[in-house]
Amino acid sequence: MPAPQNPLEKISVGDFCIQGPTERNKDVFGQSPDKNKTTGTANLYVVSGPADIELILQDTEWRDATRGITARETRGNTAIERLERGLALGIRRHGSLQFFELRQARITDAGAAKSWSQCFKADMTQLNRGAGMNVSKALEEHGAAGIGTKEELLGETNRRKKMLCVTFPESAHMVPCVAYLLSRIIPLATGFSDIDA
Repeated sequence: MPAPQNPLEKISVGDFCIQGPTERNKDVFGQSPDKNKTTGTANLYVVSGPADIELILQDTEWRDATRGITARETRGNTAIERLERGLALGIRRHGSLQFFELRQARITDAGAAKSWSQCFKADMTQLNRGAGMNVSKALEEHGAAGIGTKEELLGETNRRKKMLCVTFPESAHMVPCVAYLLSRIIPLATGFSDIDA
């Protein structure tokens, strides 16, 4: 007799819901956060929100020892289609924890018929405004261990030391999906632009 499937985890973040993994240990080929073309193993999550927004997120453990969150499919909002072609959330290890930079996707040409977007360095005020909620609180509620600069949390002294980042234990597997929602999906879905920041 086959083992019973693990129940799907379902969490709410503002008006959005993240559910999954809907598929586990899927073999994939793609580009890792270190820009290597490689293979990996992915878990898939479904994100749904207002105005029929729906995305399938891919959380991949890459063969080069990095991890990343990308959007496989998007529906319901033209601006979030951009996520299918980039703006991944790269995750790396630091001791017993994992971490990622907390950058924000913003519309860069709000006047164009098909607006473009990219990720920007952001402070906590910009992140909160773009997400429409307290980003630190939402991440902590779902298991983030620390939120601060890379200098504060990781001891970095390089030119990226002032970038905000999030650390989390491997057991808090929803933290990167929550961060992707708050720093990529919601700002783009609501039209948050570089002018608003």
